[in-house]
Amino acid sequence: MPNTSRYRLLVRRASELRKHMIPAKFTPTGTYPDRVQDRARGYRLLMHAEIEAYLEDMARAAVRKQITEWKRSRSSNNLLLAFLACYHSGWVEYDGTNQAKLIELAKFRKQITEKVEDIIDLAQQQFIHRLQENHGVREKNLRTLILPTGIDLDSLDQTWITDLDDFGKKRGDLAHLSKSTTGAINPQDELNRIKALLRGLKALDEKLQPMV
Repeated sequence: MPNTSRYRLLVRRASELRKHMIPAKFTPTGTYPDRVQDRARGYRLLMHAEIEAYLEDMARAAVRKQITEWKRSRSSNNLLLAFLACYHSGWVEYDGTNQAKLIELAKFRKQITEKVEDIIDLAQQQFIHRLQENHGVREKNLRTLILPTGIDLDSLDQTWITDLDDFGKKRGDLAHLSKSTTGAINPQDELNRIKALLRGLKALDEKLQPMV
């Protein structure tokens, strides 16, 4: 399945940042001068921003398109059920089991047709606001962004989710702690981490692609 243009844009940006901020050759010892390490730190921060923006953009696009489709056809879809379930829960983070229960409940809620569109519009406004308030790519952020699309996080690589969460934590440490606290950084490790995260994002993108 082809990936979305938004994912391809992310990959191109990752390639640009790799050229600008990661050395072309790596040392066998993993020891680098401060200038090279500082560029690697910048690479981590900028790639975090790019991945965060990608997730937010894709979640927004999926929700907007599927709601538009519902308004046109009045035919429900999995995203709409999951989206309203999250709205009904007050956007509280739930694990996969609770998410499934909420979706089942949403299927049997009595529909008041005169008010459904107003409810969906309000839910969409709230979701867009949550996207604007999102800061990070940790697992809790991923749940906020992806659960309303109807994608089951259990269907994603759990190691990738853990790695993404760890990447978000490392970015937070780098942004808020001093160099003496965070220690040295290895550009090769940073590049390998991003490559692995992009592979996981590619799999997620394939699930989102039919929605956008």
